[in-house]
Amino acid sequence: MVNRGGFVQMKKVHLGSGRKLIHGFINVDILPDVGAELVEDIFTLPSFEANSVDIFYWAHAIEHCSRKTYMSALKRWHEVLKPGGTLRIAVPDVRAAMEWYLKTFNLRHSRAAVGRSKLMIRWPPHRP
Repeated sequence: MVNRGGFVQMKKVHLGSGRKLIHGFINVDILPDVGAELVEDIFTLPSFEANSVDIFYWAHAIEHCSRKTYMSALKRWHEVLKPGGTLRIAVPDVRAAMEWYLKTFNLRHSRAAVGRSKLMIRWPPHRP
């Protein structure tokens, strides 16, 4: 996609955005009342064509899905990602949360430590 200035604009999609909308991303959520630009199932993405997205971002949700659900979603997202596209998945960092708790004995703020881990996958994988 090219914008008015002639610059290539990347298509970035925030999966399962909830109310945490990210500027510059197409925020997608199944819930109609959270303010996302697109209301649809993030696991099937029926309105997206193959090879049409540069970046997917999915935060703190994979741990709530069954293996079957997220494996099926990963296959679909792979179809939708452009060659060389990026799938970025943020997952809880349990080690950081436990270290925080052992250091402070404070369960309240250990949630902040949980949100630090990120997993980024490039497709296709780099081969030497």
